[in-house]
Amino acid sequence: MEPVSIDTPREAPTPVARLDMRPIDVEALLGLEFVAVANDLAPATLALGRMTGGTLVGFAHLDHGPERGVDVVQFGERRPRDVLTELLYDTGITHDTVTWTALGPREDDRMWARSMSEARLYILLRTPSDQGSDDEVLEAVVTSQVGPDRVMRYGDIELWVPPERIPPGMAPLGSANYSYPDDPPSTIFDAANWFMISQTAGLQVKMLLEEHQPPYAAWAYHDVLRYLQRAAAAAEEALKFIPPGADEVPVTACWTADGLDTYRRHADKLRRDNLERNAESCRVAAGEWRRTVGPIIQD
Repeated sequence: MEPVSIDTPREAPTPVARLDMRPIDVEALLGLEFVAVANDLAPATLALGRMTGGTLVGFAHLDHGPERGVDVVQFGERRPRDVLTELLYDTGITHDTVTWTALGPREDDRMWARSMSEARLYILLRTPSDQGSDDEVLEAVVTSQVGPDRVMRYGDIELWVPPERIPPGMAPLGSANYSYPDDPPSTIFDAANWFMISQTAGLQVKMLLEEHQPPYAAWAYHDVLRYLQRAAAAAEEALKFIPPGADEVPVTACWTADGLDTYRRHADKLRRDNLERNAESCRVAAGEWRRTVGPIIQD
């Protein structure tokens, strides 16, 4: 974070987030300096800094407000989530410090899955294993229709799913695919989440093959196939976050706490060539598993 003079010309500010920090904490961590500025609400102080990517941000604090609480603003029109993610990555500030995040002009606070299969995966991965098997959890999901959309609720999870749009010449999505090729990236999983879903599914395949020997029971065969297909599909979902012409996932595509932590540790693996290689190898392995083991499984 590069300190910037308070006299620097700038655009009108737009909100990004609120941090549970004191101005003195921001000064000590980022090397910035808060100075008094005119404010219509109450006396306030402001510090300016420029992030690595060039975005000018401000840290504001109302002097007559609570001691803790610094508002982050940007002097531009970027998506607030992208600015916040880049800020956290640049500074080491954690998600635990963020108490509020602004929405972009065309965003709402509902969680939208692109498909029923993506919504089901989200529910399964966010549900503790002691709440039952996958089938038991999914049977307990309450699905309702609200206009053209479906709403899936389980515990404190609420996911909205738009009507399915099947592209010409394509079959409906199965349980092992979460979007169509031309669909945009997910908004409920970030790129690093998908990478870890792929890696975890691969590890589950390895464990199953170590624990079971041929001839395989039907359930073991189907579990291996399901995890291979999930590993491939998840790697393909991570690829959707890489901009055209780029070779790697940008940090702004890893906006969750887990995702940003994964990016810090494995940015080198979030590259196009690595993700394409993982997706292809898992697709090939799934086809080979179906071809060689499928005909001889034991019921």
